[in-house]
Amino acid sequence: MHSNEIQTKHASADAATLIAKTAVESSISHPRILLGEDTDLLVLLLYYYTVGSNNLIFKPNHDKKTKSKIWDINKTKVVLGQDMCKVLPIIHAISGCDTTSKLYGVGKVATLKKFIDSPILKELGEVFLKESLVEDVKNSGDKIITFLYGGVPLEGLDILRYKKFANRVLTCKEVIQIHTLPPTTETAAYHSLRAYFQVQTWIGGEEIDPCDFGWLIVNGKLMPIKTTRQPAPLRLLSIIRCNCKTNCDTRRCTCRKHGLECNIACVECRGQSCMNSRHGDIDVEADELFSDSKDVVLQEEVVQLLPMVNEANAMSDELKKKVQFELALISPQARGLKDGKTEVMVKMLNPQTGNEWMWDRSKFINRKFLMQEMYQNYIEGDDDWDLPQEKDPFWEPADTELLLGTVHLHLMSVAHKLDSEETLTITNYKGVELGHIECAIEPCSNKGGPLPEDDFVDSPDELIGQELHFKMKINHARGLPQNIAKSYCQYKVYLDNEYVKTPEVESMNPNFTHEKLFHFKPVTQQLVGYLQDSAIVIEVWGRQKGEGGSKGSSAPTKPPIKAPAKIEKKEQQTKKDVGPAKPAVAASSASVSNNDTQNKKMADEVNMYKKKAADSEKKMNEVQQFLANKKNQGVTQISISDLESLLGGSVPSGGSNNSSACTVQ
Repeated sequence: MHSNEIQTKHASADAATLIAKTAVESSISHPRILLGEDTDLLVLLLYYYTVGSNNLIFKPNHDKKTKSKIWDINKTKVVLGQDMCKVLPIIHAISGCDTTSKLYGVGKVATLKKFIDSPILKELGEVFLKESLVEDVKNSGDKIITFLYGGVPLEGLDILRYKKFANRVLTCKEVIQIHTLPPTTETAAYHSLRAYFQVQTWIGGEEIDPCDFGWLIVNGKLMPIKTTRQPAPLRLLSIIRCNCKTNCDTRRCTCRKHGLECNIACVECRGQSCMNSRHGDIDVEADELFSDSKDVVLQEEVVQLLPMVNEANAMSDELKKKVQFELALISPQARGLKDGKTEVMVKMLNPQTGNEWMWDRSKFINRKFLMQEMYQNYIEGDDDWDLPQEKDPFWEPADTELLLGTVHLHLMSVAHKLDSEETLTITNYKGVELGHIECAIEPCSNKGGPLPEDDFVDSPDELIGQELHFKMKINHARGLPQNIAKSYCQYKVYLDNEYVKTPEVESMNPNFTHEKLFHFKPVTQQLVGYLQDSAIVIEVWGRQKGEGGSKGSSAPTKPPIKAPAKIEKKEQQTKKDVGPAKPAVAASSASVSNNDTQNKKMADEVNMYKKKAADSEKKMNEVQQFLANKKNQGVTQISISDLESLLGGSVPSGGSNNSSACTVQ
């Protein structure tokens, strides 16, 4: 493009801001027309444009079938006035843009009209245009949103929300849709913080950390912080009213029709004197307040740790410790478990070496307090603030054991006494591929010898009461990250409490040559269920190279934290053009593991059916050969016992035919 004398600019943060400012600057010398589809562009053109410059036209770039309005920026700014154009970014961000949620039932035009008519809203909006404290942003945002929903700013969102809910209960015969009510105070606070961050990005304010304004970094990506509280008790959300004059004992009762009990809002019975009530007040149980307690606990842990992670990063930068911290959500599958809760951990990483360490919640909190003590000594001018390496809270030995990833080896083949050899993908907690591992599982005799070819069971239940022996082999791993100096594997089988470990080997492509014999005497129904439905989870652990180690291809880099949504969308589109991106969230690890398990199940089933077909063909050939021999001997009848013996897998000895017989044709 430069060879054709076309000027280009690269947006390092918000692209819409750069486009709008470039169009405004170029309109000083010549009239300009800007084509675009983003409302952000119109808002920013009106914010940055100076009345009296050359004509600047904004034309939405819709398809030809859609009639779009053409905006004369000069005339529009004259009509709105300088003061209103100054608060347009606030109106756009609060009412909903690419990085903030849309307020239900509150449109942009209605918001604009209220800002025009209300000096109070303009005054509250000033907080979003300057460097402001977090609490000031929350308070102003709460008052603005209260006003937009028809309330009085001083009463607050929670009171307004209650009033609107109570009024609808008294007039509505359907269950109230909770999303139609004003947001809760906590939800509005996060919304206001994200709106403030976006406004500051648009107007070129002070560089601020998005993690202080409604965002958090999870597995290297910006995610909006969500409220940890339910919008209201579930029983309360199910309240409607009826006008029944009778006993509320038929489906004519509105409450009964919707599967609800009558309540105090009902006109006649008041939820006390009919056949459709508990004859008591509404009691909200704990499990109704929180429909998914695990999610609530997880969110609370994230919200608790997030400020600590930000503080640790700030202290690391100030003290030049060259490490970064971020939250990591580790699914139970990534920890080698079939189910369970997702754990919140903190990852410390060194961008120079590519090394990383995982700390649990307790360890990180303890280290964070030690970091604060070191930082306090630093700002007080203590000459001995920097501690020796072994006492430094920002340091961890490179050779600390680190869980690289896991693989799942399914056991269905063992349930049918079939050998299984697999090359499995090692995936980390993000679902990212970190190498491959070759392993095998072989049913055998009690001394480890091979089984006869025909020692195959059609149904795993045939094993119950018998002995079962098999060998577990882990041959080698290939393609581990380059910053891994040593590695080993460990796993548990069935009810084992202790891990079985392979030797620790130095190499990116270690040869473990591990083999262990397992014995089960006798086989139980529980063991058969385990073999059919479970898998051996092989954990791959490693020790990283020190400061001189080379950085691996999978080494993490610092996550971008400038423009949360729009730029990320464009980056994702670019990645789609180049090729498929690998998953980068903890949940994807579970998905990968589940897919691997399903693939192995199908492969084992195919092998089982192949074995059954081969055995059936072998027996049929033996029957045909046996009958041919009898015909050649002039025998026209054979005993049923000989035939049963033949079908059972053994060749008859040719004894007397005293039992019932069948004719050989």
